[in-house]
Amino acid sequence: MATWSDPTVENKCCGKLRPGLHLEDWRQIRSSRIFRNLPPEVALHTLLAGRLRNIDKGETLLSPENRPEAFIFVLQGRIRLFLMDVEGQERSMRFIDEGEMLCPCRNGPAEDGRPDTFAEAAEKTRLLIVPITGFEHVLRQFYDLSLQIIVHLGECLEQANCQACLTKARSATVLVARHLLQQGQGKINLSPISQRARELGMARETLSRTLSRMHDEGIIRYERGCAKIRNHEKLQRLAECI
Repeated sequence: MATWSDPTVENKCCGKLRPGLHLEDWRQIRSSRIFRNLPPEVALHTLLAGRLRNIDKGETLLSPENRPEAFIFVLQGRIRLFLMDVEGQERSMRFIDEGEMLCPCRNGPAEDGRPDTFAEAAEKTRLLIVPITGFEHVLRQFYDLSLQIIVHLGECLEQANCQACLTKARSATVLVARHLLQQGQGKINLSPISQRARELGMARETLSRTLSRMHDEGIIRYERGCAKIRNHEKLQRLAECI
């Protein structure tokens, strides 16, 4: 079997790419776990079965009103996946990095008490969106390898579920409280707020709202991008909530 690094294979695949697709797009797709140890043509046909989409930082990709029936591969950039509970509290879940994919989500509103799932670009991101029908076509085209592809897909889902469980989908309030406690008793510089929000795995607006709420409740003093702990005991209680 030809290897990924074989120049002849790359030249052959490059010659089959339609306008707008680049060799680097194919390289990123075939580096995904699902295509591991599969012929290069499988990744190529998956690439051809989808469409490219470029989204800006903060742009929403997934919401209760918008659930693409497609497999979404991250070619460049990063996607942040998070939950929103019935009280409107955001709960961090996980990041989807280059070479990873987001599988189709269940349609319709979330069940009572079950948080809704959202996804947004953590930075400028380039995606490949492969409709379910397009993925089915790839399976039919490579029928002899379909079982192996499905096994790899299952491994990807299992890995994603493990990562989501490890983060425990903690609320933004818990994450911010723990972060502030780690910084100590002095003046805590949180600027630039957008960068600090990214480090915590949440939207800039969510971090700002959480800090403002803590300020109004007398837990911290927050102004001009800096915070100072005023009620250490209450902040500690927030940090211990899961």
